Amino acid sequence: MKRAAELFTFELRSSRSPLIEYVSGSGTLVRALLADGLVDELHLVMYPLTRGAGPRLFTEDARARELSLAACEAFSNGVVYLNYRARA
Repeated sequence: MKRAAELFTFELRSSRSPLIEYVSGSGTLVRALLADGLVDELHLVMYPLTRGAGPRLFTEDARARELSLAACEAFSNGVVYLNYRARA
């Protein structure tokens, strides 16, 4: 899957295709897009559950990027929606 994500981001960078509007369920693809600087905006939904281990969206070796909070909303069940935009 990692190789497919790398090929996809290479093709996206070299084409004049319209932007991807939405990616759901593929942390590998999102991490590859983040690493290549192809993400302008993140919409994250945080659930009040601790696992202790598992895959992370931002890995320890990821390049630091400044994000600005564009919107947020808290729901009665503890879920929080966060919208971040990349700073130029």
